[in-house]
Amino acid sequence: MSESELTEAFWENGHDLFRFLTRRLKCPSTARDLAQDLFLKIKGQDDTIHIRNRKAYFFRMAANLSTDYLRVEQRRSEILAEAKGLLWEPVEQRHSERVLIACLELVCLEHALPLP
Repeated sequence: MSESELTEAFWENGHDLFRFLTRRLKCPSTARDLAQDLFLKIKGQDDTIHIRNRKAYFFRMAANLSTDYLRVEQRRSEILAEAKGLLWEPVEQRHSERVLIACLELVCLEHALPLP
C-alpha cells in the first residue's frame, strides 16, 4: 500500500474518526487536533505493507491517541489541584506548640552559630 493510498483511505474515514474522537474526548476542538495529529502520524509512516484493515488501523491509532491524551490531562489536573492546594490554602494558625518549637529551634541555632 502506498502512502497516497493510506492518506486517501484516511480522508475516506475522516468524518467517522472525528465523530469517534469527539465522543471519547467530549470536545470537538480537541478531537480536531487529535485527528490532525493522527493524519500526521499516518502521513509520516514509511512501512505500510503490514496494514490489512485500514479502517481498523485508523480507529486503533485514534483510540490510542485519545487514551494518551486523557491520561496526560488527568495527570495535569491532579498536579494543578495539588498546586492550587499548596498555593491557596489558608495559612496555618499560630498554635502555641508551633511557637514554642520555633523558639527552641532558634535557641539551638544561636548556640550552634559562633558569635563574632
